[in-house]
Amino acid sequence: QDRPMSRSQFLQMKRARDQQEAYVAREQRDHQQQLFIDNYRQEKSMRIAKDQADVVMVSARLLQDSLHRLNDSNYQRFDREEEQRRVIDETRRLETERRLQERERTL
Repeated sequence: QDRPMSRSQFLQMKRARDQQEAYVAREQRDHQQQLFIDNYRQEKSMRIAKDQADVVMVSARLLQDSLHRLNDSNYQRFDREEEQRRVIDETRRLETERRLQERERTL
């Protein structure tokens, strides 16, 4: 039973071993390709998420700037209205004073 292998048996074993090695190599290559694809997709998703976060941050800054401008314009409007009230009050006071002086002169 320790007979030497025949040439056909040897070739059959070699073919089986070669097929097994080719199968393992294909599986490893397919696995590496899948890892590469998964890594690429993950990086792409992270880039998209970062871009979206950047858009949100820029939008928040623009909104904040708009609110500051609105606030500033409200303060300016308030200051203008306050100044108009002061001018009106001062005008009324002067007009009242003028009338009193005229009345005093006519008396």
